[in-house]
Amino acid sequence: KKTQGAALTSTDSSSTDGSSYTIHSAAVSHGGEYWCRAGRGSPNVYTPYSDSLQLSITAPLPAVLTLNPAWTKFYPTEKVTLKCEIQTGQSEWSYLWYKDGASMNSVLSREDEYTIPALDQSHRGRYSCRGAIPGRAFRTEMSKDVTLTVDARPQAVLTLETAWTEIFRSDSLTLRCQVEGSSAEWNYTWYRDGRHLPLDPSGDRLTLTAGNDSYSSEYKCRGNRTGQPSYTEISEGFRANNIGEFHSFFQAINEMCLTQDHFLHHPSSAHGEHSV
Repeated sequence: KKTQGAALTSTDSSSTDGSSYTIHSAAVSHGGEYWCRAGRGSPNVYTPYSDSLQLSITAPLPAVLTLNPAWTKFYPTEKVTLKCEIQTGQSEWSYLWYKDGASMNSVLSREDEYTIPALDQSHRGRYSCRGAIPGRAFRTEMSKDVTLTVDARPQAVLTLETAWTEIFRSDSLTLRCQVEGSSAEWNYTWYRDGRHLPLDPSGDRLTLTAGNDSYSSEYKCRGNRTGQPSYTEISEGFRANNIGEFHSFFQAINEMCLTQDHFLHHPSSAHGEHSV
């Protein structure tokens, strides 16, 4: 190797049985120009050196793992694609995928991308990958870990903005939708009995007008925006008829009290007596 006069001997990583020389675990240090020649007799008589053979051994490059989209955190139901890239001229790569250090595929995959179409909390963790050449023991170095964070979506909160002391069955009610713990600008989608209300301009308030069946319906809302996350969890439902029933009950109690008070102060009315 390297010079025609330097004979090779067996080492921990290589051995020879005479006519062959085996490198058991190739390393960059094994690269170079090799010759061989045969000899026999005593003293040895040698043949001329063979033509040289150039052995090139490239250090395994690490795989590079990226996320698409390249966000720092994700939310449930969003889609993400992990891509494993190896910067060499070798085109016939297969791939090994890992999550939290454990292999995700028992056999080599020919796909350099791994897509999660709808994220949930179970997908949180550290992901990595490396490349392999099919039919050979070669593996690239492991990529650096990429941490996938899946946060809970913010919660929309629906409240009754009209003060309780002002509410009567004939009144209009105003509902307000807000996003819990968020200072971002939101638009809002409103739902009535599970169906989208096509409101313009998607404001944070909804007025329920008395005199129709609006009080008997259930209302919900959800925040929307162009940024990430693009929408919130849907709020809890609100039914206005509970308020109407509440006030009807107290109105009936009040009328009973007024009637009783009238009889106490006008006992003759209770017996059907009339003054003349």
